[in-house]
Amino acid sequence: MDNNHDILEALSDYCYLQSIECEVANDGLQGLSKIEEKEYDLILLDIEMPYSGFDVLNQLKKQGVINKNIVVITATSLKINDFSDYYEVGVKEVLSKPIQLSHIGKVITKYGRTFKKSLSS
Repeated sequence: MDNNHDILEALSDYCYLQSIECEVANDGLQGLSKIEEKEYDLILLDIEMPYSGFDVLNQLKKQGVINKNIVVITATSLKINDFSDYYEVGVKEVLSKPIQLSHIGKVITKYGRTFKKSLSS
């Protein structure tokens, strides 16, 4: 999930070229709705967007969701320890922007080939 259309387009194009199924969401509410409707191997979640990544994580926690593969994307100095309340939900890693597509490729490979891309800035 990301509200930055350029980031979404770059990630979507990358996935298409790698034959990786992906979906995008432009804000947290749209992304949350998709997460509730379908199982994804990986969720890329931008923290700073309308209906923030923290809002999404809090809602997933409230719903009792566990063991997702969530990789947080942030332009801030947040680290994995800042997400200790969300380990059970499934936060696995935190990536700092700007992110190279090759690094995204490694994350996708690590967690599977089906990929939910929902990035918003």
